[in-house]
Amino acid sequence: MKKHVWREGDSLGALAEQHHLPNWQRIWESNPELQAKRGTPENIKPGDEVNIPDVAPKTDNGQGEQLNPFEALGSPAAGVRFVDDRNNPTTPNATPIDTLEISYRVTTHALPAPYWQKVLVPDRRNFRVEVVDTGLKASDRPEVVLEVLKPKLDAKGRPLFVDEKGLPTSPAKGTPQYESTTPKRTLTVRLQRVPTTGTTANPRMLFRSAYLRLVTDERDQAARSRQTLLTDHEPGDLRIEILDQAVKATYKSSKGEPVSRVARVGRDRKRFRMTVQILRASKGGAPPAGVTRQIVYRHVRCWVRRLYAQTNLAPELVRFPAVSSGDPRLKGTAGWMTAEDEALIGVREIDPPRNMLSIYNNGPAGASARAVLSFRLTCDLPPAQAGGSVQKIDKRYSLYPANRPAPVDATLRITENESPEETCKKFARLIEDDKLGFQTKVIRNNLHKDRGRSADLLIWHPSGVPVVVQEARSNDPAHLTNALTDRHRIRATWVNPANFRVTDSDFAGDGANRWENIGTRDVRCVCHNYRSWQAEGADGILDCFVVHRFYKNNIWGFAYGRESMNKNALLRGVHPVLATIYVDPGAVGMNDRAYGTTSHESGHVLGDMWHVVAKTQVMTSGGMTETNTVAGSKRFCDQKLSADVGPAVNVYQNVRKCEAALLLHDWKDYPEYPQQPPSPP
Repeated sequence: MKKHVWREGDSLGALAEQHHLPNWQRIWESNPELQAKRGTPENIKPGDEVNIPDVAPKTDNGQGEQLNPFEALGSPAAGVRFVDDRNNPTTPNATPIDTLEISYRVTTHALPAPYWQKVLVPDRRNFRVEVVDTGLKASDRPEVVLEVLKPKLDAKGRPLFVDEKGLPTSPAKGTPQYESTTPKRTLTVRLQRVPTTGTTANPRMLFRSAYLRLVTDERDQAARSRQTLLTDHEPGDLRIEILDQAVKATYKSSKGEPVSRVARVGRDRKRFRMTVQILRASKGGAPPAGVTRQIVYRHVRCWVRRLYAQTNLAPELVRFPAVSSGDPRLKGTAGWMTAEDEALIGVREIDPPRNMLSIYNNGPAGASARAVLSFRLTCDLPPAQAGGSVQKIDKRYSLYPANRPAPVDATLRITENESPEETCKKFARLIEDDKLGFQTKVIRNNLHKDRGRSADLLIWHPSGVPVVVQEARSNDPAHLTNALTDRHRIRATWVNPANFRVTDSDFAGDGANRWENIGTRDVRCVCHNYRSWQAEGADGILDCFVVHRFYKNNIWGFAYGRESMNKNALLRGVHPVLATIYVDPGAVGMNDRAYGTTSHESGHVLGDMWHVVAKTQVMTSGGMTETNTVAGSKRFCDQKLSADVGPAVNVYQNVRKCEAALLLHDWKDYPEYPQQPPSPP
């Protein structure tokens, strides 16, 4: 007597065949304890121990031949499997498959209802279910039940894997454990005999279903309800990944034996890490109307998951490094971990920053060394000791040209043609010399494609209190007479979430593409303060910011991908705004209006690409469909399509293998989600 630990997809018939037993009943009869525990073979669970009886000794048939009972009783047990017929519907040699993929085609296209009809432009992700059962007649129409299974989760919110003894183990060493979704997602399909089987040439009779397809939303499923199976997110537990699910096919043979097969969903799966940060109207103010952290979390887990499942990618919301390192700028905000933060990982509210100074030139020349540059800094510092009073800081910092007297160290004078970066460093020295505890960072921006250099000075205090930079001034008369040849224009940045600029730059002559290479001051100020990575580009994270309203209110979103920042110019170095996207509140709201905007803007970053002209594609140009329809803008098709800029592009291949692949991470680096997130109100 042998022992076998039951795994997902096992069947008594397959075990009988494997161990050379005449039928599955021999195994079932050898397991009285399992019969008492489970009642029927259909109820055997992964981890159950099954006794496998020994094969009976060979017997003499009276003519001196030794017969094996399996051979004496005839054909092997019935079987069921998933197959790919490679658009040859009647082939007797379809390829068995153990992985199914989400369709990227419009649901009503390339999915014929007739069993044996070829497709002019086939969808290689269509599949069939096939049964072999010698107890069936050619006219029989057997049924197979397909069910979507979700992974069981361990205590840390990761998929559970077990070894041969049923004990938890690593994904590399174990078998995934599945259970039914809530509610159950099933599809019963009827099979027909493959016409080329059951003949003299192919005596083994095969039965096969019509073409079937996996889809991720209810509209697609309803469009072809008899041929589609819904593999969607789990509304009751948003930690469940679509690409961690499986499909189980169960068939009850002509002898009454249940046989099954399980296929995993997704092939060559990868994750892209992202965060979503919601700008408040003011410090401690309200987020955009109709937007909460729970709603945004649901949007990513629902719609971004659904659309990117077609590409075998999934968004992974990650913890903010600033939280774990105790960044004081986030103190008292939603960035500090609470029980809700632990559940809503990767989504937080942020205050609009006002702590950045920018200096830039509208030409190749640097500073003119004839103007006084200054700005005002205000801040309410906390008491130095318990019971003390708040220290109000209101101070103007100024830099003078070398030829003018001033009460400052001569080394901190403005010199002819010095760069914006050098001037920002001198302002930083002035602030540090005050010994008030302020911290600074100077960021040199990329060289603008047809203008000059610019640099930013970020100022904050370790206590986390807001720092405000305002009233930036220059008395250079050139600023008033010829803006196109400005030298060392200086500006303070106050981010206004209700008038957020993504396409109008610091430079004079604002117009098409003036923002490229460096981003607007609003974008840079938000990125310098709130990018989720500590070192530029080190962790490969895509950051999404939700604003109240764009300066140009006819757009839903905007992205800073490598291609958009590189158009008509050579991108020099990695800039802090790279791999960021900005979306309107309507794109992440509860009513799913403009449901594809976040995925569309993410595609610009992940795929290093512009748009395609096909309206059914996520990366369509000229505006996405704002409501979910079968023909809506929600496909990542694996074929070359005409682009609005440059040559034809394959959007599916681009998001999988372009330079932005630095943002993609191995699937089996399972993140931890110990707490189930709350449902949106």
